[in-house]
Amino acid sequence: MASTRGAAPHDEATRVLELTQELLARARAGDWDTVAAVEQERRALLPIIRDAATATGFGEYRELLTEILAVDRDIIRLALQHRDELGGQLREMTRGRTALRAYSQNRK
Repeated sequence: MASTRGAAPHDEATRVLELTQELLARARAGDWDTVAAVEQERRALLPIIRDAATATGFGEYRELLTEILAVDRDIIRLALQHRDELGGQLREMTRGRTALRAYSQNRK
């Protein structure tokens, strides 16, 4: 992942949009480890954009920020689905362990 140190804030905002789109693609693919790594890079750039957007009254950043937020909503939806799937798997594992324990106790 390329460094953008020293880039103009608008370039940083564009980079955040690119990273956000990459997050969405990785989330759709179920590559949650990469999602976490990309999110770290993206998160480091957000204060730069916040400060620049605030200083300029958001004008030139409004469209980029709106697009980033729209993609974020899709990423959040996918993350919640994944969380629910993991919760279901965990419940199944717990049931399996409980059944195995009961079976093992009854064999004695």
